[in-house]
Amino acid sequence: IKVPAVDAQGLWATRAVIALNLFFFGLAITLGGVSEGGGFDFMQPDSETLFALGAQWNPAVSAGDWWRLVMAVFLHGGALHLLFNSWITWSAGQRLEVSEGTFVFAAIFLLSGIGAFVICWALDPQGALFTLGGSGGVSGLLGFGLARRWRLDGHLRDPFSRWIIELVVINAIFGLSMSGVNNTAHLAGYLIGVAIAWPLPTRRDNRVGRITLSVVGGLLALVVVGASSQMVSASGRGSSDDVLSVTSCWRKVESLTSAAQVQSQDLKSVTRCFRQAPALEPVARQLRDRALQTLQDAAMAPQWSQQGWLRTRRDLVELTNQFVAWRDQALPKYGLSRKP
Repeated sequence: IKVPAVDAQGLWATRAVIALNLFFFGLAITLGGVSEGGGFDFMQPDSETLFALGAQWNPAVSAGDWWRLVMAVFLHGGALHLLFNSWITWSAGQRLEVSEGTFVFAAIFLLSGIGAFVICWALDPQGALFTLGGSGGVSGLLGFGLARRWRLDGHLRDPFSRWIIELVVINAIFGLSMSGVNNTAHLAGYLIGVAIAWPLPTRRDNRVGRITLSVVGGLLALVVVGASSQMVSASGRGSSDDVLSVTSCWRKVESLTSAAQVQSQDLKSVTRCFRQAPALEPVARQLRDRALQTLQDAAMAPQWSQQGWLRTRRDLVELTNQFVAWRDQALPKYGLSRKP
């Protein structure tokens, strides 16, 4: 399939999308390595690394990781996935960014890509769908291109439209014959692209529509920056293994508070566990610090008393309950779907 060539000067939004695709693919490989699979699994980045960089997993989005709906657009599950989406982006960009403008092109791609993932999430907020890629945005470009040509020309006989139709058919055959393809995102992207193009006036000099979409494109670019910032911030909250490690310390607290007798060495053992445990989110860190202070106060008391231990036990039980409540709510953010 060969798209009709046009002047490829400029194309800043097209180049930016492809550059982001390449950057995050290289980052994923650098941080987590690749699998040894072939075919569409060739150079597949580590799944945990992709999750950390923002792959969409619906329970994590429902738990507050909204930025995954944005960052997943620029992540890809393998070299062929990356190359295919980047090729379509470049080919479509040569037509659409030249004819519609840089910010309009950005608006179409980002609205379709983000919107497709929003729809996937909304259909099953707690589903186990793990998905990523710019296919929703790419599909939006194709849907917009077809709808725009139909609105302007009244037919789809031009070379660009025929190229899109051929590509859509191939994508449909591929999506229905292969497992692991997010056909919902593809279809949603097409429909969003059509929905963007259809209300635009049929005259070619569409100043109002272009200004509106340009503003939307600029705002969505800022959303991408904000999502990137959230992704970087989330990298400091620890991993799923860190959650399991900290949870083991709190289980020691549970054993401590349920024991018939407690010795000072028991307090020191739990204290040592917390001090060696990795850091999680701020809420979890605050609970850990409060537990440490409570344990240290108990260990430094000049003498044991039944009343003093009952007060310490009550405080530790309350802190443990607060941690469990936080953990159960935060588990999806760490890629965990059940209590560790």
